[in-house]
Amino acid sequence: MISILLLSFQTQVQFQPQIKAKAPKTRIAFVLMEFVGGGMERVTELLTRDLSKVDGFELFIVTTTTQIPNFIDENVTVLNINEQNAVEDINKIHKQYQIDIFVCQDHWRDINTELIRELKKEQAKVIAFEHNSFFMYLYFKKDELKHKTIAAYKEADAVICLSRTDAKIWQVVRAKAALYMPNLLTFDPKEITPATLEHKNILFIGRYDLVQKRSHIPIQILQKVNEMGKHNATLQILGNQNPEYQNFCQKVARECGVTNNVQFLGYQQDVQKYLQNASVLIMTSQFEGFPMIVAEAKAYGIPIVLMKMEYCEITKQGVIQVEKNDIDNMSNEINKLLNTVEYRRTKGNEGRESLKMFDNKLIIKRWTQLIKAVMKSEEKVQKIIPYGEEISVEDVQRIFAEETKASQDFVKYVSNMTSTGWYP
Repeated sequence: MISILLLSFQTQVQFQPQIKAKAPKTRIAFVLMEFVGGGMERVTELLTRDLSKVDGFELFIVTTTTQIPNFIDENVTVLNINEQNAVEDINKIHKQYQIDIFVCQDHWRDINTELIRELKKEQAKVIAFEHNSFFMYLYFKKDELKHKTIAAYKEADAVICLSRTDAKIWQVVRAKAALYMPNLLTFDPKEITPATLEHKNILFIGRYDLVQKRSHIPIQILQKVNEMGKHNATLQILGNQNPEYQNFCQKVARECGVTNNVQFLGYQQDVQKYLQNASVLIMTSQFEGFPMIVAEAKAYGIPIVLMKMEYCEITKQGVIQVEKNDIDNMSNEINKLLNTVEYRRTKGNEGRESLKMFDNKLIIKRWTQLIKAVMKSEEKVQKIIPYGEEISVEDVQRIFAEETKASQDFVKYVSNMTSTGWYP
């Protein structure tokens, strides 16, 4: 009887299908202190949404913002922290939720550098996501932050950059893995109906900011454009408002005699209707990382005129570039665009075509490779194939020299504005 039972047990074991233990998920937390309207928030929303669909990944957003927009994917867990105790709270999250990788994005805050270093002490994996350009430190004269950031990024497991130029710079600065990864597009260009371009509306979208975005310059350009072509064009300015700087911009509008042609519209959650009615997008930034509004304007077939940022990937094709601070040439280019709708459509179509360089599926595939490599070793990270063609060291050195000179000139310009009382 015993032998029969034993035989029966052995037979069951022999023919029982093997059940593999389910591998634990890799838990990834994107840290963004403030989750308000802006490009970083849109990128975070898209990345967490698409990465949450990757088999074996679980996604989190860590933020101080309690009123999170309703477009966050239902598969993404939002965890709130107190900014005053951010490092302590995130350490608790690390342990409680067993987070494997933190993606730290607050590149302009001291707390970001502190957080990266503390997380590394706790043996967490860290990806530093640099949403702006290295040249930011030159224009803002943020030497202390620059040195803190360099020290923190040297400890991070990888640094994500929004341009090939920045990736090369960070590879040299930190002597470790730094990768170029373009931002995801927030739309499918094929699903967007191009703007008619029939109205003489000039559109500017960006926060009210003297150093980077420089919202007062489009007002000066509007005056020149309307004088050149008798266009009676309108300038619409959208973006988070700084009351002091907005007052200054309104003063510039009065001095230029274009008060009735400038609309200060503040932050707008939905910019689609403004893009649909625009004829030209103008950008006067001194520096950018990967300006999402340029990609959006291209999708709508809107011609774009901006000041030269040779390193910026989204502005390398399908835009009209002028030299930094060349207001006269920028005015001339906008005047030519406003003269004929056919020319506007030609330049707008060039922009739409250039978006083919950016493939969301490929970008998510690269992020997936990066996350899996970070979980293994830095050597694996360094072996990830670059996105797009490599840029030469010589080109990076030339661009760095040009931006250094431009930043020095700009610092003098701002100093002169304040010392003469033109800007309070």
